Amino acid sequence: MTRVKRGSVARRRRKKVLLITSGAIGSNSYLFRIAQQHAIKAIRYSYRGRRERKRFYRSLWLVRLNARLQVYGWNYSSFSSYLRQKNCLLNRKILAQIILYDPISFQRLLDLPKLIICFIYMYLTARKKTTSERPYMISYKNINLLRHYVGFTGKILPRRITKLNAKEHRAIAKAIRRARRVGLLPFVWLTY
Repeated sequence: MTRVKRGSVARRRRKKVLLITSGAIGSNSYLFRIAQQHAIKAIRYSYRGRRERKRFYRSLWLVRLNARLQVYGWNYSSFSSYLRQKNCLLNRKILAQIILYDPISFQRLLDLPKLIICFIYMYLTARKKTTSERPYMISYKNINLLRHYVGFTGKILPRRITKLNAKEHRAIAKAIRRARRVGLLPFVWLTY
């Protein structure tokens, strides 16, 4: 009986697995036995990751919405019920995109009298920042305060300029990073 070599079949099967793990680190990408284990784990995690990604983005949209709404004196739950009353069919994703890229049209969604009252309140409670006073209420939502600690290039100003102690400077830097992540502060100031 002639001997049948199954080299092409085995090679095809192995190439299929190595193609899945082509970007993996070390022997996970070129040794078949290890790559096969890596591929099985990667497929299992990709199934879970697709669902986690949906969860992550939904929570990110809600955080961005809530942070922007609190600037205008709203919270997310009252805003969503307000939109339902107005029969607005915009979902969370679209609202979060509008907040980032077109905040003026987002303001039109809000009730105008409530918006005017909120701006009057913000104007009356706003304090001018001097070098001698300390930022006691450090929050990522307090954009007027955080803008004093960001330079023209978008970098966080150093302690020798801001005259803050180390603890306050860390808190300010943390608040600025959080405000940028949420979308309240830009990463780079646009100058024309």
